[in-house]
Amino acid sequence: MHFCGWETLVTIIGSNEEINFNLSLKKGWNKLYFTWGYDSNRKDILTTEAVSGLKWYFFDTEAPAFDGTITAMVENGNDYNSLISTVKASIGSEFDAPVVSGNYADGGFTLTLPNTVSNRFCRNIEDEYNYDGNVNVHISNKNANIAVVNDYFYCYDKDDENFGAFVYYKEESNRITGAFFIYADRDVTVTGSDDYCNYNMSLKNGWNIAYHIAPESGKEELTTEEVGGLKWGVTGYSIPGFDYELDFDVIGGTRELEVKTLVSDWTVEKYSSGDPSDWFSVARNGNKIVVTVDPFENGNRTGHFIVNANVKLPFLVLDVPLPIYNINQRQLW
Repeated sequence: MHFCGWETLVTIIGSNEEINFNLSLKKGWNKLYFTWGYDSNRKDILTTEAVSGLKWYFFDTEAPAFDGTITAMVENGNDYNSLISTVKASIGSEFDAPVVSGNYADGGFTLTLPNTVSNRFCRNIEDEYNYDGNVNVHISNKNANIAVVNDYFYCYDKDDENFGAFVYYKEESNRITGAFFIYADRDVTVTGSDDYCNYNMSLKNGWNIAYHIAPESGKEELTTEEVGGLKWGVTGYSIPGFDYELDFDVIGGTRELEVKTLVSDWTVEKYSSGDPSDWFSVARNGNKIVVTVDPFENGNRTGHFIVNANVKLPFLVLDVPLPIYNINQRQLW
């Protein structure tokens, strides 16, 4: 049922491709009844004729609270079913931070976060979001403690070797938005702004979803207002994870490095700082990196090469050092 105000008498009878109209509108307020596709032509009906049996229902417009269960369907996720066995994420940045994990299957995964997080793995909210005491940043309860799940959700194969990661993000022409999962030990709000960021976060006691919006220019934003259109996708981190054995009895020769990766479009190139590094070369051959080292008599040399992934998200990929030792010593990379 709808309520419609009108300035004069008017009658609307007829139909279009979707709706049958039967309206007799009087000056002032009118009741309109909308019925979904129940006439003989399966069209919707908009009428001023009274429809009996209507009831008032409570409609909760507020999105349900996040309960700490992360259910992810990865973009092109079925392509990784044979590669990934487990997905893991850490809570906080301590070396022994709690880790949650879940099996990867059918193109996605589910992780269940703990109901509470020990203060040992939490940070005071003011230390996190207003460590310099900016008067323009307002925190409703400065005793609140928070913990954040690491942005990277790491992928592991059946041998428990890590070779990639997912993030929950949205990429637009002028900004990137990433979602993160944040725990608070009490209700607390963070509003206002500093020199770098605008804050609009309303955290409930327990787990929350927040969004980090990074525009091409201007201040970044942290908000708990829902941002639609995010997806789970592969990050540029998802190159590393070499499985190789390189033993040279003499200096010089060729070896191959097998690459495990979630990214198919990647390249490899030499990186040099000062040393022209003419004594070795690198090239991609399928899922392998071929490294060729020219013979030399003595001295210690170090070379570097970088693997670049064609992934727009600005995450670090890989920089592998190549220390090469004196002749007659075993060469280690």
